[in-house]
Amino acid sequence: MFERFTKNARRVVQDSVSIADGGQVGTRHLLAAMVADRESRAAQVLAQVGVDEPGLAELMTAVEAADRRGGLSVADVDALAGIGIDVDEVIDTVERNWGSGALTPRPPRVGRLESRFGAAVKRVLEQALRAAVDNGERQLDDTHLLLGLLKGDDPLAHELAARDITYLRVRALLASNALS
Repeated sequence: MFERFTKNARRVVQDSVSIADGGQVGTRHLLAAMVADRESRAAQVLAQVGVDEPGLAELMTAVEAADRRGGLSVADVDALAGIGIDVDEVIDTVERNWGSGALTPRPPRVGRLESRFGAAVKRVLEQALRAAVDNGERQLDDTHLLLGLLKGDDPLAHELAARDITYLRVRALLASNALS
């Protein structure tokens, strides 16, 4: 599966497995691995758009808040408030009845490498391959993984999009070589 991956892309995947620490690898593990490799092109683009190590910590706090809301974005919460539904009150009621973090997804711990990747990460890998093919490239590098991540539909991708860190913006930065 990873024969088309460059050395940097393989390192991102391997590091994300380490970061997951025996649990299922999620998109946030991939992003953390990209940010940690400061010399990579993906890390440079991420730093340029504000996702360096401090930015990553702030982003993860926002994603954890979205997890607590069962994946609802800030826009979702605002829309529900507009029709009189207080999401925080609903969450507090659910957590009183079912325990703290009741709406937060809990990925299973896994044993085999093949099953370590969650559905969202599998979609990222598919989208990364498509990005490489669309660019006429035979190898998949860490920037393709970043583009695949940005095409996702999970709380992390939504939070990145809310910060105007989108597939189109990052692709344009990569195409223009506007890396500082």
